Amino acid sequence: MPLAEENIVCKRCLHVLAIFVAYIGFYFFNLIFNFLLGIQGDSFEYLIFLYYIVVESLLVFVVL
Repeated sequence: MPLAEENIVCKRCLHVLAIFVAYIGFYFFNLIFNFLLGIQGDSFEYLIFLYYIVVESLLVFVVL
């Protein structure tokens, strides 16, 4: 994420952004992979998915 590293001064915020991008990337990768294989994948509960993003982001923000 070189563009984000150049524009974001806060290192904690950069880590939170990386977590958000990773979870969203995982979701879209799973969606595309299931479409290409023609299978019905696991349906995500969006609130639980959002909960994981928030909790992990808070942990990284506090620890680092």
